[in-house]
Amino acid sequence: MRRIIGLVLMLAGAYALYWAYRDAAGHMPTAFSVSDPIIQSAVRGAIVFLIGYSVFRSYRPPPKKSVVCPNCNKLLEKGRRSCPYCNEQLVHY
Repeated sequence: MRRIIGLVLMLAGAYALYWAYRDAAGHMPTAFSVSDPIIQSAVRGAIVFLIGYSVFRSYRPPPKKSVVCPNCNKLLEKGRRSCPYCNEQLVHY
């Protein structure tokens, strides 16, 4: 869900930046003023895009249900006490 929300926010920010560029007729404004609506729209678009990007990147996959044996590097299910391949004790993992 976070990825979808982040993607929507990124698209909204890009859309706002597009409209700011379109309203400025493709030219940079000569007077950079906080009260200029084109500058306000561009700044809002950039902020929304960055927030969307950070939300998009904050996704974490669910915790893994497996562990790798440190001795033989075989993939095992979590909760085992020893590796069935090399009999390495997996108490600390």
